[in-house]
Amino acid sequence: DHTRLRSLVAPAFRPGRMRAQEGRIQLAVDRLVDDLADRLRAGPVDLMTAFAKPLPVVMITTLMGIPDAEIDTIARHGDAIGSVLDGVQSMRHLRQVFTARHELHAMFERLVRLRRHDPGDDVVSDLVPVLDAGRITVEELNDLAQLLLVAGFETTVNLIGNAMTALLERPHLWRRLVQDPSLADRVIEETLRWDSPVQLTGRVALTDVELAGGHVPAGTSVVTILSGANRDPRVFTNPAEFDIDRPNAHDHLSFSTGIHHCIGRPLAMIEARLALVALARRLPDLVLAGTPVPGGGLTLRGRRSLPVQV
Repeated sequence: DHTRLRSLVAPAFRPGRMRAQEGRIQLAVDRLVDDLADRLRAGPVDLMTAFAKPLPVVMITTLMGIPDAEIDTIARHGDAIGSVLDGVQSMRHLRQVFTARHELHAMFERLVRLRRHDPGDDVVSDLVPVLDAGRITVEELNDLAQLLLVAGFETTVNLIGNAMTALLERPHLWRRLVQDPSLADRVIEETLRWDSPVQLTGRVALTDVELAGGHVPAGTSVVTILSGANRDPRVFTNPAEFDIDRPNAHDHLSFSTGIHHCIGRPLAMIEARLALVALARRLPDLVLAGTPVPGGGLTLRGRRSLPVQV
């Protein structure tokens, strides 16, 4: 099932198709930086709400063919579904999650009907013929669309926020990026290693495994700590140091590996790079205006707020 479902959406995330989206992403970045620059003239601004969060939401909804009128709804419901990764906190929380899933399901049903008669260059339009051919069920399409939606913006929001936090807390590194925006890819890879937006993930042992002197029976659920692997001193020298000159920073596991390697990696890398370059070029005097507030949660790691000023 995993292989079948992944193969249906993989073409939408090919590096070539993602590169074709660069112009659209650049327009969204420029528009958000323009607005951010205007707001900064009046005083401190939260970079997360003003820039880091809107960009990935706009891009993943565009990629999936979701109308602009639904963007606010998507962001709100995406937050609710993403929050359940660490478990249900209360009955109220559970109701919020069920409501979000129900409303997203209804939205995707409307979208499928729309794209069946008016297809576009988007993921849902690609999936409608597959649905009509019986290669995917309505329930599978809905769950797949919700997964892509949440995974497509929650993680990239945190990647941009974590990178900017690391840079602004180290002004000498921010100045290096301002002077040489081509360093953006290095910053992104080291951020993924040092402050991964996804801290852990789950796997199931398919066979009996002997690991570090312990026995893991087949069928056992295992929690893998990606952030721990990214700080392995046998792989990374001085692993607790944020070092954008690290030669093997790209050896991190923040996008996982194997058959579960993150299908949206090309999109996340392009978005993050264009975002950092635009901020460095347009707002070189950006500094922290307060202490960044971490977001709660174990699975996802980011900043709830990142106050900045010029």
